[in-house]
Order: sequence, then structure tokens, then C-alpha cells
Amino acid sequence: MKDLVVWFEIPVNDFIRAKQFYDKLLETNIEAEKIGGV
Repeated sequence: MKDLVVWFEIPVNDFIRAKQFYDKLLETNIEAEKIGGV
């Protein structure tokens, strides 16, 4: 793929719900990562 997205941030109040929504919308599995203890 020429223009592959590898990183993006979307601020949300309910991460689990947002992840489920975007997993289904994008037909993929979004991986959650903690960076710097955040």
C-alpha cells in the first residue's frame, strides 16, 4: 500500500466502546498501547 496509516489518535471518554466502534468501522483490530505510563 502506498498510503498506509500506521498511527492516529482520537480522544475519547470510553476507550473500550470507541475501540469496538472503530474496529467494526475499519474492519480491523486496533491495537492499544500504553506509552510512558499514560
